[in-house]
Amino acid sequence: VRGPANAPVTIVEFADFECPFSKQAQEPLAKVLERYHSAVRLVYRHRIGANHGQAEKAAEALHCAADQNKGWEYPLFVGSRGGVFAGIAA
Repeated sequence: VRGPANAPVTIVEFADFECPFSKQAQEPLAKVLERYHSAVRLVYRHRIGANHGQAEKAAEALHCAADQNKGWEYPLFVGSRGGVFAGIAA
């Protein structure tokens, strides 16, 4: 969860780290959070696509990052590397 608990607007995002549509939504969501930071709360939920073989591992990795208070940094890390686990041996 990102944003104030008492925000008048809550956006619930259902996303998958391998989904191109989820990726397209990131920039507009970031702009909304930047512009309305005190009025919007973002809640992230996994929606793992059937054809996205690495998405479940990516979701698990997000939970591990969140356990270390790095949950919101993880998607930026994944994106900066060109996608889910790009260049990392399986």
